[in-house]
Amino acid sequence: MRGTTKPKPKPAPETAAGQDRSTVLTPRERFAAIVAEFVAAGGKTDRVAEALKQAFPSGGWTRESIYAELRNGLASGYVSVDTIRSELGERIRARAGLRSATVISTAYMEQVAAVAARRILAILADLRETAPGRPDDPENIVRIGFASGHTMSRVARALAQLLLTTDLAIPYRLQFHALSSTFDIRKLHEDPNFFLARFDEPAIAAHCETAISFVGLAAPSLIESSDLERFRNGPGMSVATAEAKNLDILVTGASDLDDPRSTMFEFYMKEAAEKERLRALGCAGHLLYLPIGPKGPIDPSDLKFVMPTALNLGQVADLAAGGSRVMLVTGPTRYTTDKETKLGPKKIVATILSQRPSLITDLVIDERTARHVHDSGVLA
Repeated sequence: MRGTTKPKPKPAPETAAGQDRSTVLTPRERFAAIVAEFVAAGGKTDRVAEALKQAFPSGGWTRESIYAELRNGLASGYVSVDTIRSELGERIRARAGLRSATVISTAYMEQVAAVAARRILAILADLRETAPGRPDDPENIVRIGFASGHTMSRVARALAQLLLTTDLAIPYRLQFHALSSTFDIRKLHEDPNFFLARFDEPAIAAHCETAISFVGLAAPSLIESSDLERFRNGPGMSVATAEAKNLDILVTGASDLDDPRSTMFEFYMKEAAEKERLRALGCAGHLLYLPIGPKGPIDPSDLKFVMPTALNLGQVADLAAGGSRVMLVTGPTRYTTDKETKLGPKKIVATILSQRPSLITDLVIDERTARHVHDSGVLA
């Protein structure tokens, strides 16, 4: 049985002193009101805010809050649009030997992230059913690791929103792990040591009746390959690397070597020789920020620079083979010029799915990428 609903009813929204409870909108009702006014106002945010203030004066509507609530509503699944390509996803799942594969027809990364978050929540509900021990048993814990990057930060944000409202019973203890850092220090929000703090929220712990803990990764973004083992065995990483081997769920993105939106692209602009070295070694892109090609992972000793991650790709394969869930989440690649923006598939996904032993168990991708996987012949 997938998950159980909590027998304890959720309390009604709190109201300010003297406020009529009938004027308090639920998050879903607020989202519906915003969407309706957007349509009526032709997308003019200022008009939307004014219309909402007149209709619901106590709502605290602002231009900024409207955009935030639209994002949160999308992440929480308030809009149901038939964008899931079930048949294509099932063909990929069967041919690649995955536990699940979800294909979304979208150019919007937030939508991919929202679907991935709902999939993670379903897995957590399943794990609640199979988790050993009593609620107070310290061994009764589910460990979930996140790689770094823009996509992962969006998945984490969407999952945090879902955990605030879900009626599914999830494991009694959750432990979130950071598996990599970020190359660009100006993008701290893409570092799991930062964005996993979204789950350090008393409201989530109370609503889900779960205890939440964390394991960070104290590591530089890039080091010379000759220093890799020293860092992995040092005080900043040794705990993270040891505990990551016990993950129940691993969530990661992937990028093509030439992806202009990837975290590593700016680094390779400055270190062109390193990029050409990777290309000569057959690298097609990165999974968990580790280089990989059609023949498998690239040996870090062949490189000048590497990102010290909590796991290597061999260990990721071990997790997948051992029953853990390894989820790859990615949307289309955007190529922007002065004149236009084009969307293309993440070609690295086909390379990842061709690997044996398998590196992933679950897949959430956009339709462009899925079509490329299907047409590439790697799963024939």
